[in-house]
Amino acid sequence: MINAQRVEAILRGRYPDLEDLGRGVFRGVDRFGTREYAIRYFDLNDRLAAMVPMLKRYQEEVRGGRAKSDSGISGTTGA
Repeated sequence: MINAQRVEAILRGRYPDLEDLGRGVFRGVDRFGTREYAIRYFDLNDRLAAMVPMLKRYQEEVRGGRAKSDSGISGTTGA
């Protein structure tokens, strides 16, 4: 099995500006030329199975917010 340090080295090769967000979580940005088009989060902890329900809820929240904003309804409440 590959260890976390090796994975981090691979990620740094692909994402020169890789951000260490702490506790085994990293953030990388995909670019086309100078333009950013995707943000990727990498969690090197062994907690993925526990995170799946939260990630699904987050995705639905993002998609729901997009659908509302596409129809002219704001997806935010409050200030």
